[in-house]
Amino acid sequence: MERALDCDIRICSTEAYFGLFEVKRGILAGYAIHHLARLVPFGEAMYMLLTADRIEPETALRWGLVHEVLSPEELMPRAVAIAEMIAANAPLAVEGTKAVAHQWRQLAMDESYRFGEWVGRTVLNSEDAVEGPKAFAEKRAPVWRAL
Repeated sequence: MERALDCDIRICSTEAYFGLFEVKRGILAGYAIHHLARLVPFGEAMYMLLTADRIEPETALRWGLVHEVLSPEELMPRAVAIAEMIAANAPLAVEGTKAVAHQWRQLAMDESYRFGEWVGRTVLNSEDAVEGPKAFAEKRAPVWRAL
């Protein structure tokens, strides 16, 4: 999920699903905590980050997380077709377009990472951050203590 957020164009299979399950384990999402709300509406980003719900392909399409949903056998041919459309364009124009779009997307990202590091230290050094993965490995519900 988080690796897909860094892609310029996202397509997925009808068999895909998306999720950020870290809060179920007492930890924080990594890349997504900083980037997801820059790609999808804030409410949808918060839904994913706070509920750890599994998101189906049609929901991801509706939210703008993916551009298209295709059958598994259509996925690679469509990805190649999109790549060919991009490659047929003027290289400097493509590079410049990406540079400006990514500059906007990265605006104030340093501040987000600094603040996230501070929050992360508190969360990841908590008893809950130990309990979550332990409960998952033991196949039991976690007992959260907010400590």
